[in-house]
Amino acid sequence: MAEKITALDAWHVPVGLRRGHAMSFGTVRHADLVLVRATADDGRTGWGEVTVLGGPYWSEESAESVLATLHKYLFPAVIGDDVHAATPDTRVRGNPFATCALDVARTDLRARALGIPAAALLGAYDPAPVPLSWSLAGETVPQDLDEAAEQREQGYAIFKVKVGARPLRADLDRLAVLREALGPDVSLRVDANQGWSRADAGAALRPLAGLDVAFAEQPLPRGDTTGLAALQAATGVPIAADESLGTLTDATALISADAARVFVYKLAKHGGFAPARHIAALAGAHGIDGYLGCMIESSLGTAAYLAFAASGVPLRYGCELFGPRLLTDDLTHEPVTYSPGHVHPPHGPGLGVDVDAAKVAALATAHVRVDGRQEQP
Repeated sequence: MAEKITALDAWHVPVGLRRGHAMSFGTVRHADLVLVRATADDGRTGWGEVTVLGGPYWSEESAESVLATLHKYLFPAVIGDDVHAATPDTRVRGNPFATCALDVARTDLRARALGIPAAALLGAYDPAPVPLSWSLAGETVPQDLDEAAEQREQGYAIFKVKVGARPLRADLDRLAVLREALGPDVSLRVDANQGWSRADAGAALRPLAGLDVAFAEQPLPRGDTTGLAALQAATGVPIAADESLGTLTDATALISADAARVFVYKLAKHGGFAPARHIAALAGAHGIDGYLGCMIESSLGTAAYLAFAASGVPLRYGCELFGPRLLTDDLTHEPVTYSPGHVHPPHGPGLGVDVDAAKVAALATAHVRVDGRQEQP
């Protein structure tokens, strides 16, 4: 008898950050986590998570919209599905965060039912440690310097600096101070989160090259592919596409325009494992390097991103899966494992982490449920 999905739950769980995370669109002081649990008729469960940074600022989705889309549209569509059925790319148009949360939960459930790691279900299984970047996004330069020194002592050799919230001259001066403090052996990257104009981005190119910046992430608004292509043509600093890279269509447009030399992967913005892997395959075929970003997830969401990394996706620039170290609380019984300068994909079936369901319920500010064993309204 086939195993069926009989119940689906989702919770909105706000979790504070250990310090403000200053980005071009504002300073984030907490992360809005949405967790999904898929339950099979034998009682087995699978979990997924996406994180929204304070509201519909980074993308159009908020924690409230993710919960509503899951409850009204996605959950009713998959109740009764075979646990082992391949997860469809989407059941709704857009809404990649909502789609991703459900996709990760279903993938975790399916892999646990088979007794294998989720990465092995997705592709080649290579659970090697992933080089880890720390993001410097403090509200003052002294704060960044203190934090950089602390993380350097803990083995970090990669730092990404958030820019775009200050005037360009202040950002460049800050980068120069950080480069001098960290030394020439550290890999330094910058991320403007769409915060620069074409003029500012163009003016930044020569100073960034002089500071030996490894890449400049999303210097322009996501729809300005022409501007990104012009910047890439004008500099030897690789342009990294993040907000501009959501769908396979986006990836094709960026490659056709030679608008980015690095693709920043995030399961949430791609809508789940399958579309993310399709984009990575296209990137590999065209010589585009990979980097695994984050939305400041707990150990659950981080484990999902690490399953993607361990499924054979080339990540020349490593990852920035520091979420569990920046959040004030975690939602799994045991966190993902870090070592100096690296993060380790969990072993074990599914995503390899066990969620503390009692803590999720205690911290949640909203909960929705669809139970296939009860008549739905």
